[in-house]
Amino acid sequence: MTDSTEQTDREHHAVLGAAKVIAGCTLLSRVLGLVRDMLMAAFFGAGGVSDAFFYAWRVPNLFRRLFGEGAASSAMVPTFTDSLRTRTDEETQRLFSVTFTALFLLLTALTLLIEAIVHGLLWWGEFTPRATLLLEYLVVLMPYMVLICMSAFVMAVLNAHKRFFAPAMMPVVLNVVWIAAVYLLVLFVDDQAVGGRWLTLAILIGGGLQLLFQVPFAMREGVRIRPSLDFSDTSFRQILRLMGPVLIGSAVVQVNALVDATLALVIVPYHGAATHLYYGHRMMHLPIALIGVAISTAVLPTLSEHVVLGDRERFKRSLMSALRAALFLAIPASVGLAALSSPMIEVLFRHGQFSDTAADQTALVLVCYGLGVWAQTGVFVLLRGFYARKDTTTPLQVAWAAVLLNVVLNFTFIWFLNEAGLALATTLSGVAQLVVLFAILRQRLGRLGGRDAAVASMKTLAVSVVMGLAAAAAWYFLWPADASALVRVAVLAAIIIASIAVFLGGTALLRVDELKQLLRIRK
Repeated sequence: MTDSTEQTDREHHAVLGAAKVIAGCTLLSRVLGLVRDMLMAAFFGAGGVSDAFFYAWRVPNLFRRLFGEGAASSAMVPTFTDSLRTRTDEETQRLFSVTFTALFLLLTALTLLIEAIVHGLLWWGEFTPRATLLLEYLVVLMPYMVLICMSAFVMAVLNAHKRFFAPAMMPVVLNVVWIAAVYLLVLFVDDQAVGGRWLTLAILIGGGLQLLFQVPFAMREGVRIRPSLDFSDTSFRQILRLMGPVLIGSAVVQVNALVDATLALVIVPYHGAATHLYYGHRMMHLPIALIGVAISTAVLPTLSEHVVLGDRERFKRSLMSALRAALFLAIPASVGLAALSSPMIEVLFRHGQFSDTAADQTALVLVCYGLGVWAQTGVFVLLRGFYARKDTTTPLQVAWAAVLLNVVLNFTFIWFLNEAGLALATTLSGVAQLVVLFAILRQRLGRLGGRDAAVASMKTLAVSVVMGLAAAAAWYFLWPADASALVRVAVLAAIIIASIAVFLGGTALLRVDELKQLLRIRK
């Protein structure tokens, strides 16, 4: 084995080790998130109040994905990584400070503008009770945008230092606060609308704690943030150049998600459709966060270093190793979500105010979302390949095309599948986006090893289909519909564990290399 190959293997294991840390924290967060969603479903059910709350909650999260996660991953991390390797410590600290200052001022101004618009609408407009409640919730939730985006800035600084634990724990902090708040609402509040108001305040507290949680870890790395208006810094201007296309591209994608929710509110002829879409989307993002976000976050600094050093071959090997690992884990997750959507939704959400009808409709949404988990996960990884090369324009162009396709598919499927049609449109547009991104990278970088990745993925898919059929059969014949909740949880857990065993046994029998790679991680 050559030195270059050995170095690539070490980097691959380091990436997977970092991804394991991120995935472990994310798993804890998602488990707490499921507990949170179960309490939310029991208290709010699926109706006008829950639709209003979840729609209002989407708005600050839209900006979080624009100025927080999207900007942090695409513009800040590569530039911060470059600065840490090539510039003095004083210059890097100055870059951190001016970026923090500019982001804070922009977000604060944007929040005040949106608050003024919403207050004006409430003061002069006349709306339905659901729309009025939505605006009232939005007034309280908007400052969360500033808190979470500044947290994402600190996350970018820590990721550039290859420190992943604290950023990955941020959602855990919010979920703990959220769970405590909803639990108290269940105990002491009867009115759902009033409960929603108290919950928005709790979320603001959680946002503040998310930011404060990371500060000691940043200080340990020697990060010193001071207010700075030195916007002439060359690296800061590079961040602005990189962020521009990403903001536009992310805006297209996030506005599209908001349009999906709006269509669910306006076109679907019953209350609760936006809530079904929300819970299905949450379930879909469990494996995406554990796999796609974890691996893509861990591999980005490594890819950025290869770009700085001009090593194209190691860049390609690192990118494809990350993609193959992501697909190896995401394909069975995709099949499993689709096969077990009904028992999962029943066990998790069919409590309290959440009806049988709401559970069935949410399960159908999850099937349509679940079928695209592998594609969405692959997109996360491939985008980091562009971002590491400081190319944010190409993903923007591809995002535009994917959104246009998604809009066409939305208006094709919603008429006969209702909110599930919106989920199916998202899945199909995600597959198209993955194919186009890979084709562009192949054209620009030369051979990537796509054939080997396709063969490995087909083996994984074959085993996953067998696993999914076995899981669906077990659910159909063994599900104790009239048993207690505890018994149903135990049966579902047994089916999932058995399905994982089938998958691992099948991939071992077919000698899929990714299984060996994952088993060799030592971290």
